[in-house]
Amino acid sequence: MELKYTRTGDYELPNLTLNDNKKGTINKYGMLRFDYLKAHKKALYTTLLMKDELTNHLVSVSKDAENLLNNLMESYKKSDEKLSEKNKEIKQKTQTNLQSIKRQKHEKKKENKRKYNLTYF
Repeated sequence: MELKYTRTGDYELPNLTLNDNKKGTINKYGMLRFDYLKAHKKALYTTLLMKDELTNHLVSVSKDAENLLNNLMESYKKSDEKLSEKNKEIKQKTQTNLQSIKRQKHEKKKENKRKYNLTYF
């Protein structure tokens, strides 16, 4: 690798440029990964930082985590819909059972009234 230098006053400074980084935002999960790397994986953190790949890594972690979260939320919604359908069926069954019990009670009351109905002359 050949470096070119530019003279600035008494100093020769290298002409360094950054590689194109991924465009994107670093969300909560990217920041959590950043903190984890910095605290627990110092060698990997330093390597990514020196190779100028840290931003790319954090953006890709952010996107992957966001996709996983969206997939999980979709599966939760589907399972919740299934549960709500089962709950609706159970509610309908209990309502029909309650209605039949109410009818039976009402019929027994009528029957008891007829049975014990005394007419006075």
